[in-house]
Amino acid sequence: MSDYEPIACALHDQFEAAAVTGATLTLRWPGQDAPYVGRILDIQVRDGAEYLVLEGNRTIRLDRIEVVQVD
Repeated sequence: MSDYEPIACALHDQFEAAAVTGATLTLRWPGQDAPYVGRILDIQVRDGAEYLVLEGNRTIRLDRIEVVQVD
C-alpha cells in the first residue's frame, strides 16, 4: 500500500491548468539545492500516487512538493 497523501483539489486543479496552458512554475521539494523553474509536461498516476512529469526529465510526487508559484 502506498503512503501517498492526496493533495488539495484546488492545488491539483492549479497543476492541471498549468499543464494545459504551458505556464511556468516554480516548485520546491525536499532535497533540492535550488527551486525548479519550468513547465509541467504531464500528470501521471502510478502505484497509487500522482506525479508531475516536468521538463528536464524530472518527475516529482505531488505530495512531496512544498512550495508552488505559478509565474
